[in-house]
Amino acid sequence: MIGSGFNLFDSVDGTLGMVILVLALGPLLVWLVSSLMLTAVVWPWRMVAGKWPVYAYLKDGNEIPGMFRMVKGKKAADSLVRQWAADIERTGRPQPPEAPR
Repeated sequence: MIGSGFNLFDSVDGTLGMVILVLALGPLLVWLVSSLMLTAVVWPWRMVAGKWPVYAYLKDGNEIPGMFRMVKGKKAADSLVRQWAADIERTGRPQPPEAPR
């Protein structure tokens, strides 16, 4: 018979199809909601604590070992990002920050 293929949503008022859909999308929804909730906690905490992470990546997306800094304040983080971006454009790699004196 043409067109009589198996359809998950036709069985028992679509219950089986709905269960499979929930099982398939459940982990994605849990990940999405937890990410949003974590962002709502982490972002204000960074503002209060004043510590901002800065990572350097090459243009091809590979992380550069050792090029991570935790800086005090968002302005300092933005400044370091601009500096490293200029270094990457100019030399292909960010220059390591100067050692504290």
